[in-house]
Amino acid sequence: MHATDRDEGYEKRLRASEERLRLGEIAGGIATFEYDYDGRVWSWSAQAAPILGTGSETAEGWEKIVFPDDVLKIQTALEATKESGNFYVEFRARHTDESLHWIVAKGQVAAAAPHPLLRGAIYEITDRKALEVRLLALNETLEALDTILRAERLRRTRPAQLR
Repeated sequence: MHATDRDEGYEKRLRASEERLRLGEIAGGIATFEYDYDGRVWSWSAQAAPILGTGSETAEGWEKIVFPDDVLKIQTALEATKESGNFYVEFRARHTDESLHWIVAKGQVAAAAPHPLLRGAIYEITDRKALEVRLLALNETLEALDTILRAERLRRTRPAQLR
């Protein structure tokens, strides 16, 4: 076996692996990222642009569509990840069509990298956030009804002379 045959086999396996990752990202509705702590540079897979809603083919300029308070959350999570090694943050993005989207980013610091690199994935959680809001409203309604029912029960059980 020649060195070029091995190189071709390696290249073929590498292309197949990249294609599996790309198709898996599309099917799963996720995108991958890498953050270089030294250079303070984000690198995104192609699927990040539609998730982030940048309105272009790339995720370039993503910070402009993230809510300012949430950019601060992301920066805080990046700093905390230096200590813990694990990254998790939920943030809001305003797509170019003005729709609001919730996105989660999860990752880990790559231990084998020559300098600190955070690698992970992002995916949309807008539907989950909408359900959380509905559940919170339902819980508040139930608590208000419980308060009313307790007051009514108390009123009915008090002796007649106290009424």
